[in-house]
Amino acid sequence: MNFEEHIRHILFYYFKKGKKATEAREKLCRVYGRNVVKKRQCQNWFARFCNGDFSVKDAHRSGRPSKIDDNEMKALMQANKHSTIRKLATVLKSVRWKCSWPFEIARLHKKARCLVELKEIHLTNRMSVCDQLIKREENDPFLKHIITGDKKWIVYNNVSRKRSWSRRGEAPEKQTKRRSIKRRVWCFTTTMRDHIQVWSLGKNCCNMVGILPHPPYSPEFAPSDFHLFRSLQNSLNGKTFASENLIKQHLDKFFAEKDGKFYERGIMKLPGRWQKVIEQNGQYIID
Repeated sequence: MNFEEHIRHILFYYFKKGKKATEAREKLCRVYGRNVVKKRQCQNWFARFCNGDFSVKDAHRSGRPSKIDDNEMKALMQANKHSTIRKLATVLKSVRWKCSWPFEIARLHKKARCLVELKEIHLTNRMSVCDQLIKREENDPFLKHIITGDKKWIVYNNVSRKRSWSRRGEAPEKQTKRRSIKRRVWCFTTTMRDHIQVWSLGKNCCNMVGILPHPPYSPEFAPSDFHLFRSLQNSLNGKTFASENLIKQHLDKFFAEKDGKFYERGIMKLPGRWQKVIEQNGQYIID
């Protein structure tokens, strides 16, 4: 029995118990996660049961079957823990959302490698700051007046760093640290992190600029980190530069392709990220 049929058996059980489709879905989502089955699918199966069709098998359809071999999927994941759902779906000749179901069965999740463990004081502080910023933006919109930024190292040999699939509770996969490189190039943006703004702007300028709070260990609150530098790093991954001049050429091309809307999109994502941190009780946003 595959996973889809297993879910349908449970739906049939709740149907016989006199439950509604929405109630059955809520119970399934508590156990298997929010995306285990759609509301419309539950309603369609309950409609079939009401019409006397108690089969949990898919009706015959022409075209390529959409079933996935769980063992084949697990073997592919073990061979390359950095595979994306899209790549696995291509190999398994399945639509993307179908391919994501076995991960729910195996309780597999994407994990990053270098996150500092947040203590209770950090979680509370992050939620408090997010709540302050959301209320401030609602009462006195300030996003379009933000000055923010950071710096980033650009190295000659860029190793791709990816998240890997792991079971809940397992440590993320270790990665060999690159050797220290003496030759580096600074890449500056036009913005700066708010928690070091006071030092950067100077005493006189600070009288004209309001400083926004920024909790420690919160890179997902900085547009330079989660938006600009992520895009820049994606353009650098896997590349090796033979000279500083080649690095400059790459950076000139990268920034020339970005218009003002690109930076605006990053900043305008902030309220949604603040809200998400509150909903996650202060935990990191993994994206």
